[in-house]
This record gives sequence, structure tokens and C-alpha cells, in this order.
Amino acid sequence: MSLALLASVAFSFPVSSVEYISGTVAYRERIALSGRTELVVDLDRFTKDGTQTNLSRVRLQLGTKQVPIPFVIPYLPESIKAGETYGVRAEIFVNGTLRWQSPSHSMVIANKKTNANLTVNRVPADAYTTILNREWTLVWLEGKTVPATSKITLNLQGKDQLTARSGVNSIRGTFVYAAPTIQLDPGPMTLMAGSPEAMERERRFVQVLFQTNRATLEEGQLVLSRGENTLAIFRPTKR
Repeated sequence: MSLALLASVAFSFPVSSVEYISGTVAYRERIALSGRTELVVDLDRFTKDGTQTNLSRVRLQLGTKQVPIPFVIPYLPESIKAGETYGVRAEIFVNGTLRWQSPSHSMVIANKKTNANLTVNRVPADAYTTILNREWTLVWLEGKTVPATSKITLNLQGKDQLTARSGVNSIRGTFVYAAPTIQLDPGPMTLMAGSPEAMERERRFVQVLFQTNRATLEEGQLVLSRGENTLAIFRPTKR
């Protein structure tokens, strides 16, 4: 195993207790990587209800490396549960902007595979340069990962129109944005009822919208903050 790869992973458990998924990441275009480049590889778990959680992540500063790029991602054997599925995906960032990403996960572990050679697709150069006029899906809220099944989204359209889905209800409102400062003003909301868990998540989401005073684009993700305190993180909604 490459010492350089191991050095890029922050282990919080004894190395002897770890198992690994290895592989490579490549793309089809004949384009050389240049600038400040970073490879991010995630190992995610999917439960029967479709909830996605992250088990492990490695970030590799590529320097002058070119594709195919080898990776090794660790995981704890005791975190693997029967009846659940596992997959790896990769993203390549250039100067902090997402430029290539996996179209889907490559399944591992449950199907006895411990190797995955990933092909990432190029992201259009202007796809992630603004937070406006695209739908964002909530993945992290006040310190907790948000299940994919929650389907909480935010869309900032035009100059001032806000629409959102809170997982249970729909919201319309307005916003004022002068990057990176933002003021979100959620307005009328439908009055559907959901499970206690969903309603509590909805309450927290709406509260965060009111509290936010800063919106930034970080490694292809929308980050809502109040000052230096991160409140919520969104990824572009997959179509």
C-alpha cells in the first residue's frame, strides 16, 4: 500500500482493525490536470429505505499526478451490516471547483468486491459557479447528516424568489443576496402533517433559513452559515 495514500487519511482507529477498498479514478477526456487538484473518494452505506450515510472519506492532494489515480479508502469491519448495500464514488476538484464526478456509486463489500475502478464524468466549467437558479438538496443540518429520503430542497431563482421543500411542506418566499451575504425570508407554507421526526426536521430547516446571513459555494456544495458557524450544507440535486 502506498505510504503517500496512507498519509492522506486521518485514522481515528488502530490500522490493524481496518479493512480497505482500493481502486483507481480516471476520466475519458484527454485533459491534463493542473492547478490545485484534489481527489475525494467516499464510501457510503444505503439502508433498505434508501437512506444514505457516509462511512469513510479520503481526500488526496494530487500535486502533479494524472489519471488514472490510485486510491485506498479504509473502513471498520464492524460497521458493515447484513442486508445493507455499500458503494464508492469519486469527485475531482480543481482550484476548489468540482470538475469531474461519478455518475453513480460503484457497489462494493456486499457483493464481495473490494476493488473499484471508477470513471468520472466531466462537469461543465460553468455548472457550479453560482448558487442561483438551480435546485439544492440538503445533506447536512446543524451537525447531523440528513437522510436522502428526506428530500429537503432549496432553490433561489432569478433575483429574489425563494422556493423550498421541507420534506413535508412547500415554501415560497424571497431573498436578498450580495455574495457572500444573504438574507432568506421564507414566506407562505403549505400545512401538511408528517411524522414527528419529519416535522421536527422541517422546523429546524425553516429556523436555519431565518438564521442564515451567509451563503458560499465550497467544493461544489452550497453552505449556509451564520457568521463563521455552519448551519446547513446542500449538494446539487441529481436529476
